[in-house]
Amino acid sequence: MHTLDIPADHPCFAGHFPGQPILPGVLVLERVMRLARTQLALPLNQCTINNVKFSAAVVPSDKIVIDLISTSPTDHKFTAHIVRSAPEPHVLACSGQLRVAAS
Repeated sequence: MHTLDIPADHPCFAGHFPGQPILPGVLVLERVMRLARTQLALPLNQCTINNVKFSAAVVPSDKIVIDLISTSPTDHKFTAHIVRSAPEPHVLACSGQLRVAAS
């Protein structure tokens, strides 16, 4: 599990989207890849991300929690939840699969 605070002044918010800023999904996926490299020591040049579903927008000052779960030596599922207060303390932001190519 990896927790990430999204600062309200992150530079990506300036142009994505003016008036209704949201964190670009590619930045969430970059954090998933970084976690895969550090937590699971995966060779990122051999990894693909599949079946990604974005379910909720990450906005300035949100905190996200990324979980990476191995389902086999080559397959790993990930989720990114937004941590918010009640009534929905954890909102699914995105989910998907990380797969390592067979050598």
